Amino acid sequence: VLNNGVFSYDAETNTLILSGNYTAASTWALIQNMIPDLTISVSEKTVLNARFAGILSTQSLTVTGPGKLTVKSESDCAIYATNGATLKLEAVNVNASGMWGIAGSNYGEKLEIEGSTVYANGSSGAICDFDGGIDLIGCEIFEPAGGKVKDGAIVDGSGVLPYEAIIKVEGASGLPCSGGEDCPGNVFTDMPAKGNWAHDAIDWAIVYK
Repeated sequence: VLNNGVFSYDAETNTLILSGNYTAASTWALIQNMIPDLTISVSEKTVLNARFAGILSTQSLTVTGPGKLTVKSESDCAIYATNGATLKLEAVNVNASGMWGIAGSNYGEKLEIEGSTVYANGSSGAICDFDGGIDLIGCEIFEPAGGKVKDGAIVDGSGVLPYEAIIKVEGASGLPCSGGEDCPGNVFTDMPAKGNWAHDAIDWAIVYK
């Protein structure tokens, strides 16, 4: 897989570099990490399509930008931490969708989101099962309304685990979109520019379709 141009590994810095799009037809976990303190660097807009787990880590893992990482799982968790691992999303734009968006396994896993924009969608839950805790550093919950961290999950104002969650950088307004690579409306060639009255409405419709 390292020979296809999407993945490269720098042993000196213990960094897996992602650049481009990749679809895995049958492998159980598209990226399975068992190396302590691995960093996944997303150098540009990257889409990973997995049949099962997209990223699975049994060791501490940091995912960094400056690119946008989209991870889609057909029937499992998009980004999954287990074995007590700490998962850190740092200065990155992440879109994770599957049966679970981003999840631990309730064995002491911890999630840290720092200075990042995160959209998680899961038919069984968006962000959950981090009984080691969830820390939001320089970030805030944008959706669900009244959202909070409770029992290792992002829940709504009533304490119910939602199917969608959006984390955005503190102070950012509206949907997590700068009009650039993080714009949901990039799927359209005639998307109105950021600032146009229709731009945010189109973004909202795409995110919540």
